[in-house]
Amino acid sequence: MTGFVLALLAGTVAASAVLTVDRVATLLRAVGRLVAPVYNVLVQVAAYLAMGVAMLLEPLFNLLKWLASQQEPTEQGGGEDVAPGPPDLPPDAGAQLDLEPVLKAGLILVAVALAALLLWRMSAVRRRTSEVDEERTSLGFWASLWQDLRGLLQARRTAGAVGDGAGEEPVPPGSARELYRRLQRWGSSRVRPRRPAETPNAYRSALAGAQPRAADAVDAVTEVYNQERYGSRPPDAETVAEAAALWEASCERDFTV
Repeated sequence: MTGFVLALLAGTVAASAVLTVDRVATLLRAVGRLVAPVYNVLVQVAAYLAMGVAMLLEPLFNLLKWLASQQEPTEQGGGEDVAPGPPDLPPDAGAQLDLEPVLKAGLILVAVALAALLLWRMSAVRRRTSEVDEERTSLGFWASLWQDLRGLLQARRTAGAVGDGAGEEPVPPGSARELYRRLQRWGSSRVRPRRPAETPNAYRSALAGAQPRAADAVDAVTEVYNQERYGSRPPDAETVAEAAALWEASCERDFTV
């Protein structure tokens, strides 16, 4: 019996590495639902067998009782006659209570309770470790987010300074690229600066949506800039001049550098 309990405890501890309290509880409930009908049948069969054995042994106990009452008591030492006392009453012939199954069930329940307590303690340690890791991850996330925000603010300041002349690549005067730089200065002051990863077409949509009056001029300047920067051949001087004239007429801005 002791070996069985120790084996049960050893198996439970070994399974705790992969099992959680919820899984064990679900497994125990499933096993209980499967074993309960068989256990009830076994208990009923054992009760019927005990009652049958008691009924069969009752005549034998009565016979032994009658034989004991017919025997004469033995004489005591000293030759004196001793009056016989009342015969001892035989034990009740009813069903006897066997405590061994009860003890086994109690030991198994104690072993299961100890194993559940051990699993709960181990899962509590894991939860505490997981909470500490989550807290560290959360702190690292907020620190990383703060760094990203600082970088974004610095990038916006840098983008706001576009066209001021510091660190810019020199471009030919009167070219489409110079005209587009003026567009960026105007957009930075009227709407917002162009973002670092924003394409010219996306910036054109943002400016046209915020300043519908200047949509045609913004479109013309962006088109000549795209042709000069990404096209197979640059735009001619007349197209650039037309875009500049439309820009001056629509935006009412002095283009003197």
